[in-house]
Amino acid sequence: MYRSLVFIPLLILAFFFSSCNKTDHFEESVFDSMLFYESDTALKYLYTYNFKDSCELNFHKAKYALVKNDSNNVISNLDQKCDFTLTKPERIFLLKGILFFNTRVLDSAELYLKKAIDLNIKYGDKHNVNMNKLFLSWVYTSQSNLKKSNSILLELKDSFTELPLLSNTYRLLSRNYDDLSEYENAFSSIEKFKYYATRANIISDLIHVHNHKGTLFMHENKFEEARREFGLSNEIALKISDTLTYYQNLSWLGLIYEKENELDSAYALYKEVRQYSKNNNILFGISSMSGNMAEILLSQRKNLSKAFKLISESKSINRASSNKYGLMYDYNILGNYFFIKRQFSIAHSYLDSAETLAIDVGDKALRSKIYKHKYSVFEKQKKYLKAIEYLKLHHELKDSLVGQKATQDLASLNLNLEKEKSQSLENELKQSLLNKKQQAKISFLILTSLLFVLITIISLWRNQKIKSKQQKLAIESSNEKIKWLQQNILNKNQMLEELSLKQESKINTNLKNENDWLSFLMEFKKLHPHYLEKYENILSKSELRMQMLLKLHISNKEIADLLNITLEGVKKSKQRIKKKLTVLDN
Repeated sequence: MYRSLVFIPLLILAFFFSSCNKTDHFEESVFDSMLFYESDTALKYLYTYNFKDSCELNFHKAKYALVKNDSNNVISNLDQKCDFTLTKPERIFLLKGILFFNTRVLDSAELYLKKAIDLNIKYGDKHNVNMNKLFLSWVYTSQSNLKKSNSILLELKDSFTELPLLSNTYRLLSRNYDDLSEYENAFSSIEKFKYYATRANIISDLIHVHNHKGTLFMHENKFEEARREFGLSNEIALKISDTLTYYQNLSWLGLIYEKENELDSAYALYKEVRQYSKNNNILFGISSMSGNMAEILLSQRKNLSKAFKLISESKSINRASSNKYGLMYDYNILGNYFFIKRQFSIAHSYLDSAETLAIDVGDKALRSKIYKHKYSVFEKQKKYLKAIEYLKLHHELKDSLVGQKATQDLASLNLNLEKEKSQSLENELKQSLLNKKQQAKISFLILTSLLFVLITIISLWRNQKIKSKQQKLAIESSNEKIKWLQQNILNKNQMLEELSLKQESKINTNLKNENDWLSFLMEFKKLHPHYLEKYENILSKSELRMQMLLKLHISNKEIADLLNITLEGVKKSKQRIKKKLTVLDN
């Protein structure tokens, strides 16, 4: 994907120099503004303007060479012996830092930018300290040290007041959050990026807003949404005649086709971008598209001679410009090419060169790919110990420390290694591993099932126990109340018997005390909720009372006492109730 990231944040560089030169002569500011928009006119002005000394002239020549991506002239102009007190050494360090960033020598870029920051701190130049920190955050991002980059950016966003700088701060934050897979934060930062870019009316930044969204959607495999965003970016690019961005977006669209495995469509777009780069002498575009095209041809295993020519072209360009970052990718692809051609010794040579460069520039992602290619080469050569070693290195660099896929690959390689010793031992080991996995799976299922059943039984038992206890308490409570009522009625009847016969009428009235019977009825219904429903329309009030007492298994004598009637009267009442109930049953 690196080959599609053609843009370099030159807008920040332009803003920096126009800011730091406000205290210098006016002509220098004019030159700096021309430098990034009309570089050829600036070159003519450069040779006619009478600078204070040759060091100042060399400094501006280096800036011009940087814009033109002429690395050799940047270095040759900056390495002239000069009086740094006149040329401001912090600016020299900054230019070297940006040069090494552009050529992907990231450790050197970090070193020079830190030197520039230290000098600006010494001079008390807070604005340029922040500017250099912004550049440093780009370096950390390129080194995949995203958390370190974000810590700088989150500090800077409260320090800047200039809209272009705020815009670029959120632009890089959105990129970092994207790479960290923190998509919510990424989208939030993109919206801030868009807000400040719109306020500053920076059309090029609005293009990058859509580009960022496009790459986010690509990571989520939402290719239609990604196409829409790159389409919106290209609409703006065409309006402002930004053909460079237009063709950059075509390379992104080619990458989408590549992810969708529509390799012919991807190849056609890469070819178109490569032709544009050739017409405009954009060396990085030529090399990157040639590399992409070569990779597609190699993956399709067709036209290998064409693939070799393309990757050789990319290698020549990157070697001439001392682009270590591009060269390490070229060597990796060449290693793959000779692997396909089964020329393993040559493949090893190129992969070793790619590995050396990847270590030099600190690119762990490419080192991981190189180790995977080395693993494939050694496996084909049946050098299984070496293959295992490089497969482990591959997965360690991917921070997945022998994951599931690595375990399977390593198991396969170990089996091949053991096969060289004994075929029977291999079969036994394979069967043993299979049995252990099955036993572990079965054991896990059994334990899980038993645990579930046990939890269910305990839960049901506890619920049943609680329910039974509640019912027992309710029955005991109702029985106590009924016994109390019975005893209360018996006590009253006993007292009434002791009264004289003269008070018989009053006694009869007390025996029919409705409050006592009402309380008795309520407690009976709690104990036997639906018992009386089928009798209420058949039996009289006195018969219902008799039936309730019979249900409670009270003796005839006790019933006679409670109802204040004779035993003969109780028997007759029982016969009358039985007769009615018999009719009801029939």
